[in-house]
Amino acid sequence: MCSHNRTSEIGVRYVAACAVACLVCVLLGYGRSLDAFFVSDDFDIILSVARDGPFGIWAGRGSDFLRPAAALSMYVDHAFWGLDHRGYHAVSLLIHALCSLLVAMIAFLMTSEANTSRRRAETAALAAGLLFAALPTHDEPVIWISGRGDLLAGLFSLTAILSSFSYLRGARTWSLLVALLATTFALLSKEAAVSLPIMIIAYAYISGGLMSSRVGMNRRTIVVTCQITLLAVYLLTRRLILGYFVGGYGLSVHGRFDMEVLGKLFAYFPSRILAPALGVVELQGVVFPLSLVIYAIAIAAAAALLVRCRNRIPVGVVLASFSMTLISIVPVMNLSVVANSSEGSRFLYLPSAMMVLTLVVVAASTLARRTIVILTLTFALPGLMLTHHSSGHWVEAGILARRTVASLGEITELDRIWLLNIPDSLNGAYVFRTGIDSANKLFNGVDAVHRVIPILRHPVTPTGESVMSERLARGRYTLQPSDGAAPAPCYSQINENESLCLRFEDLEHNGLLVSIEGTAADGIASWSSGRLRLLDTWSMERP
Repeated sequence: MCSHNRTSEIGVRYVAACAVACLVCVLLGYGRSLDAFFVSDDFDIILSVARDGPFGIWAGRGSDFLRPAAALSMYVDHAFWGLDHRGYHAVSLLIHALCSLLVAMIAFLMTSEANTSRRRAETAALAAGLLFAALPTHDEPVIWISGRGDLLAGLFSLTAILSSFSYLRGARTWSLLVALLATTFALLSKEAAVSLPIMIIAYAYISGGLMSSRVGMNRRTIVVTCQITLLAVYLLTRRLILGYFVGGYGLSVHGRFDMEVLGKLFAYFPSRILAPALGVVELQGVVFPLSLVIYAIAIAAAAALLVRCRNRIPVGVVLASFSMTLISIVPVMNLSVVANSSEGSRFLYLPSAMMVLTLVVVAASTLARRTIVILTLTFALPGLMLTHHSSGHWVEAGILARRTVASLGEITELDRIWLLNIPDSLNGAYVFRTGIDSANKLFNGVDAVHRVIPILRHPVTPTGESVMSERLARGRYTLQPSDGAAPAPCYSQINENESLCLRFEDLEHNGLLVSIEGTAADGIASWSSGRLRLLDTWSMERP
């Protein structure tokens, strides 16, 4: 076995205390999200698993994704909770609390490796767990039920990292088996976990210290070999089941590498982790996110600590953990993470854990325990307040979704409804970017309209309307956005036959003229203040 001192052994009481602290922190930040109704993709996912079983979504040919573990999780949730959104949210909060605990345990091992005292390692580890639990970047993956894949990928990835580190430090063979099993489930939860084996390999080679003995080097070889083999098997399985290695949004998106993408890898995404949803500023014609300012300050502070305490900082461990941060960003760096709202922040769930670990290792090596506690409270308390506030956006979005579905259920004598406009999001929280047709089937049953077709989607606010609709004649309507920005057509939710019945014409001031060729038992409705208003119907006689 690799040698390791008792400082690196985690006590049961300490783990229990960390677990309670992380759970309390999660409940303080996200507790109000238990009242958030289903929104957007939630309806599609739940309808799919309710109708087609545990692998009714995200699996098999014809799908762009291979996420059977996430699909199974949603199926089990539906079996237990049915259409009670509170149960789904409770599970998500529990998963986030477990991830926070795992971050704390990994931080304990990493700071112990840095030869800090046991008490300082314990303080730093608890700080890592609380900071991760309170990080405002997490509102989308934790509160949005459809973010379950990101949560599970994070849970299994952190489990694999902790088990791999333990095995490298001399733990028994069962920890290696746990690591491989957890890696498998992470890969089957979300494609972004494809970076996990590379992260573990990078840490094994960069961190140093762990491999000082011959036995340690043998263990590193075993870990690297197993992770590479597992990654190869996963990629081949994707090829056999889906027909290609790169799915998701396609090779044209995931395979793009240019200066903008590299900027997101090294600057924007890491800064977005540290300073979520701060907006953008313009300086001499150049627009950049405010989060970059916070990132620059953090880098300057880290550089100052490195110069002042260069003999105390475990450079290998810090470089390894920061390398893991960058590696975890690579699979998602071509995707969109909005600067001034929560949209897309789910992509940063695992990278944020690695970033927190990097910062905590530096702090544990250079700062006194009291300073670590003060800094933790300084950042965690505002984080909890921001998270509590953003949870309210999802509750409000859920209220709009519930009212919309209820008003749709009042229309029972039509086969098909064209919705002129539908709310896309509210302050970054999704409402009906997708899912209106599935929501109708789930909650309005057999008497529901057979097909609901959204035409345009737009963001809304709790008090204001974003799009004003006007009827010119049956089948001809104008849509005028209040902010002057044209709303986005829902092309992905309109099939080819329906698209032939629909025409758009641009009007002055970014308005749109919508023309619809309806058929028997068709109706036209518009959305306003959380309800649908029926504007027109064609003949009620069935063909």
